[in-house]
Amino acid sequence: MSLHTPSESVSSEEEQNGTLEESAESPDSSSGRHEQAADVSEGDESPAGGWDLLPDVCLQHVLVWLGDRDRARASLVCRRWHRATRSPALWRSRHFRLTGRCSPGRCSEHDLAAGYARSLGAFLEELEVLVALPYRCRVTMARRLQLALRALFQGLCGSGARLRSLSVRNLQLQRDAWSRSTRNAVVHNLAHFLGHMATHLLHLSLGGCRMTLAHGLKVLKALARTQQHLNSSGGKSGGILSLDLEGFFAPSEPVHTHPPFSQLLGHFHRLEWLSLSYSCVSDELLEALGSSQQVKGRGGGSLKCLRLKCHNEEPHSQVVWEQAWASLVQRCPKLCVEFDVEGITNVDRLQRILLPRVPLVSFTMSECNFSEQDVNPKPIFRDILPHFWCQLQVLSVEIDNCYQSVDEELLELVMMCSQLDSLMLNAYLELSFVEQLLEYCQHTSCPIRSLDVKVCYLSEGESHEEVEEEKLRELLSYHSHFVHPALQLSVELYPIK
Repeated sequence: MSLHTPSESVSSEEEQNGTLEESAESPDSSSGRHEQAADVSEGDESPAGGWDLLPDVCLQHVLVWLGDRDRARASLVCRRWHRATRSPALWRSRHFRLTGRCSPGRCSEHDLAAGYARSLGAFLEELEVLVALPYRCRVTMARRLQLALRALFQGLCGSGARLRSLSVRNLQLQRDAWSRSTRNAVVHNLAHFLGHMATHLLHLSLGGCRMTLAHGLKVLKALARTQQHLNSSGGKSGGILSLDLEGFFAPSEPVHTHPPFSQLLGHFHRLEWLSLSYSCVSDELLEALGSSQQVKGRGGGSLKCLRLKCHNEEPHSQVVWEQAWASLVQRCPKLCVEFDVEGITNVDRLQRILLPRVPLVSFTMSECNFSEQDVNPKPIFRDILPHFWCQLQVLSVEIDNCYQSVDEELLELVMMCSQLDSLMLNAYLELSFVEQLLEYCQHTSCPIRSLDVKVCYLSEGESHEEVEEEKLRELLSYHSHFVHPALQLSVELYPIK
């Protein structure tokens, strides 16, 4: 039996070939083979070699590191090992990777999912389903994937599973491979499953589903009804704590213009962590989130983290008033906001998004092309981000600024932020900037504990690159004796030819 890390994954080709074909049968449906093995070892109830002296708790710890095929074989050794493989602790977490592929001679994803849900679904507490449809996907593949999801959901409902964490990611229902009937069936199956199984859910992730507005609201309504029931029953332990809806709607959907979305999220009274696309954000949403946190008369709302992804290809030009943010912060005093901006270079729009009253603790800027000479990134670091100097903890900047130097603005911003713990930079920078940054990190007052800098520069040939590499080595060698020992430091050069 081979040992590997204890990740309960069913995504590899090996397991698609046969690993779960046995696990779907065993330990329950392998009773015939188990009886045969039990008769052989009836006189010696445990295997030889000292394994019979191993306590049950240690045996279960060993089984945690085995794959499904090895567990299925282990369950046939003897009655004691069969009982050990039926320990709920071994089957509480599961990861499925569904592709819609079907190969002759191999067990289908439908049978694998259904078999696992029937035999082991009662033990399941954490389920992650990652959909990975191929780039060139046929309609039949999407149909097979829908049937596999339906079999999995029906099997879990029938087995009486009490899921605490559920993740169904990357459905991408906007793709042409999903026919109208198949898309409707997936949404119906998911809404029905959440309506019946969300009673015990604490963590839910539906990122990347890319549903239409009507389909998305249908799923959220089924979920909100369960939350309403839990709220009306007065239970203190029920209700979703974390909800990931980033990419839940199709990129073209201006969700912020539809009040029903805000009203539905207002039913999640116990939310502590929420992830959304910025296209969903509106004054009504912030008001609904703030009001939902005050329903039970708490001293402060439970919402602690709001993560927003703002993509250039999704609606992000809506106006959100600063007073709406101030009201939400007043009702949820522990609220921290994390912004992830991708591909947006319009400074005016960023200024409307990053309002001073936003409790911003993390800001990530990626795939922003400022290579055009008339696009200037300096105002972002000079005028916008300094508003958050007393609360910003994480700053990650990945930009193309070959025509605009931002060394001075970035250095002033970094030295201004008194709570900055993690800094990641990937931009056109000078080595003098790195030197000044390392000198700042030598001070005891510097809060930075993680520094990752990738210095891009225009290469003038191999000799130029060797000179730059030597300068960096000397620089790091000199400052390595002075920087804080707890600082995680990484500086790399990336010549652009």
